[in-house]
Amino acid sequence: MGIATTFIGFDIKRSFWNNFQSMIIDFRGIMHFIVSILLLLFRAGFIFFGYITIKYRSKIIRAKTDDKGLYFKEITGGNKLERLSFDLNPFTLLHYSKITNIYYVEDFWKGNYLEIETRSGRKILTALNVLSKSDKNEIYNTVKKQINKKNC
Repeated sequence: MGIATTFIGFDIKRSFWNNFQSMIIDFRGIMHFIVSILLLLFRAGFIFFGYITIKYRSKIIRAKTDDKGLYFKEITGGNKLERLSFDLNPFTLLHYSKITNIYYVEDFWKGNYLEIETRSGRKILTALNVLSKSDKNEIYNTVKKQINKKNC
């Protein structure tokens, strides 16, 4: 977002200096200068927070497993703010005894995702879509092994 907003005001017909003034820092007047400095800080903030988000994304826990069942983050809520802040919600526990099957679906349009089947129906684990393919496979294999152990 920060890099994209940097190129607002670019015109191929203008000189380098005019493009620099319209994109980075504007020296045409005091108000132009102050506004361009504020926008530059705004863009730098976008770039910085994007970097921090990418750097620490592996520390976000969306699912975990143990002997009891599968714990996962569930996107619930009626309004957009509640859906965006689902990471603040506690984990939802789904006991292995309630899971009848788990699917790892590879779809060209939807991407790779996990889907669980319980007695009440199928449910896509949407919050786990941000996990890597290896993390999803690990969850799939662990839950599948526990289901098979339960059925034996």
